[in-house]
Amino acid sequence: MFGKSRPSLTMSTWIKNRVFVLALVLLVTSVFQVSFTWTQYGDNSYSGQGVIKGDGRGYYDYLTSIFIDDDLDHQIANGRTIVETEGGAVNKYYSGSALLMLPFFLTALLFAHVSGSSAQGFEIPFQFGMALAALFYMLIGLIFIYKTLSVYRIKPTIQSIIIIVIGLGTNLLFYVSEEITYAHNYSFFAIAVFTYNAIKYFQTPNLKNLLWASAFFGLTVLIRPVDGLVFFSLPFLSTGKNAFLSGIKFLFSKLHFVLTAIAVIFLFVFVQLLLYKAQTDHWVVWSYANEGFYFSNPAFFKFLLSFKRGWLIFTPFFLLLIPSMVLLFKQKRFAFWSFLLFFIGVVYILSSWWTWHYGGSFGSRPMIDFYAILVIPIGLFINSIEHRIQKLGVISFLMLCILLNFIQSYQANRLILPSLNLNADAYFWAFGKLGSEHSQKLGGRSDIKPYHNSETIIYEGEWLALNNDHWTVNHIDTFETIPSAVYNEIIEYNVTFRYEFTEAESDRVFLELELDRKEYEPNAASKAFVVIRLKDSTGKDKYYDSFKVNDRPDLAVEQWKRWFYQYNIPVLIDKDDKLVVYVWNKELTSFNVRQPKLKLIKLN
Repeated sequence: MFGKSRPSLTMSTWIKNRVFVLALVLLVTSVFQVSFTWTQYGDNSYSGQGVIKGDGRGYYDYLTSIFIDDDLDHQIANGRTIVETEGGAVNKYYSGSALLMLPFFLTALLFAHVSGSSAQGFEIPFQFGMALAALFYMLIGLIFIYKTLSVYRIKPTIQSIIIIVIGLGTNLLFYVSEEITYAHNYSFFAIAVFTYNAIKYFQTPNLKNLLWASAFFGLTVLIRPVDGLVFFSLPFLSTGKNAFLSGIKFLFSKLHFVLTAIAVIFLFVFVQLLLYKAQTDHWVVWSYANEGFYFSNPAFFKFLLSFKRGWLIFTPFFLLLIPSMVLLFKQKRFAFWSFLLFFIGVVYILSSWWTWHYGGSFGSRPMIDFYAILVIPIGLFINSIEHRIQKLGVISFLMLCILLNFIQSYQANRLILPSLNLNADAYFWAFGKLGSEHSQKLGGRSDIKPYHNSETIIYEGEWLALNNDHWTVNHIDTFETIPSAVYNEIIEYNVTFRYEFTEAESDRVFLELELDRKEYEPNAASKAFVVIRLKDSTGKDKYYDSFKVNDRPDLAVEQWKRWFYQYNIPVLIDKDDKLVVYVWNKELTSFNVRQPKLKLIKLN
């Protein structure tokens, strides 16, 4: 009489709905994107804001150079995105990201021409196009993770929860909403599609599945060659020893299968070789000539756990890999060992890069590329949980991961968490702080030495409370056992280090400084700066920079504290250049400094 009753729309029902979940992730990511980038973009020309910036500018440069500036073969080196090689200037970055950006770029270019507006490549339509590209490829990547988790027969609710956490609870969010034109979201997409097709190939070995997997492996390499490491995930993705052997057997059953797969992969690699040829007249170029790997000294545990930029500190969701691996060990030994070896290999290679924290990375950003593979064991683990209390515990943990990621992403965007120079003490000071009054309050300096083969100490010395060839001090407090330099409401400058270079340094010079300081009023040294100043032979400033003495505010007063700084001088030094290092009491606060020690190191 009344007809069939409709099922109640419970939260579980919504979460099972893939369209709803993907729309939710897309909506929240778009809100972050607008907040992080568009609210800072003020006019129709590129002004250092918008979505095309940082390293992402280098990937994007291929598009403007080919389609607007027509200068691919005669670009001017800028020392960052365009570097000088023997054959000429070359784009430092690889072209796979630009290939994926291309449809959105051409749409923006067409719009600019039709509307008669300026088309330099950085106006609003181009910025908007790149923002849409980031959202699009994130979305497709998430769809293929859905498909992959379905192959493993993971419950639909668990699949959706994992999708939500990947999109909103990991540093992928930051690279879709802030660092939008960086390569990692594009690699995330390519590897997600590769992962699904590789699994399908081992389930049903045939030429079609082989070609799809080969194509997206080639695209992955074109985006970031180091991501070719996904090749070593194949034993794990085969889902079993027998399936892996069957896939290998099919591949080598006919010669043209192998040759076709290689040809498809090489087709993508050839795109990069062709671009190198156009830029330098050489087919093969190492565009990272002054950078490299320290394979004998990987920062393995720093890469994972350091408060500087450690992966698991900023993306704790992947701590669930620990119980996931226990489950794999108990149930699928082949999957356990193949995944473990793959994971260790990826972390080893990535953590061997000379700057293991990848500059101003939000977390260990290269790990984003591999999320489609790394979530498989976690999905199997969560899927296996039957006890209600355990389920609630895991769900609570995942919600905290999302909340923490929202907070830390916001803090990074608002410069509450700095892009560099972070340590445990500074991290916990900033923890949970969201107000604008906390922006740019952290100081200190902890540069990583640029890639080098050997070191030569140019100078090493300390101030002994007496004037010498390099150290001067004008106001000394002698009431304590160890004399110290005084800074107060009338003393702005005091202890100073000077060094004149007697020959040109063709290689980089790295500075290490340490000193004690005691504050006599709250945050006195948080308002003071260590200044690095380089003058040429005529006395004209060649380089100038400064950073706060304290790495964090709100420290105890009238207590001595030892500070350590590491600083990479980013310009080459000529003969008779003069280096000056001093503490600048900018706000005329009260503190003392004692026992400064300084070392100058030439990196060869």
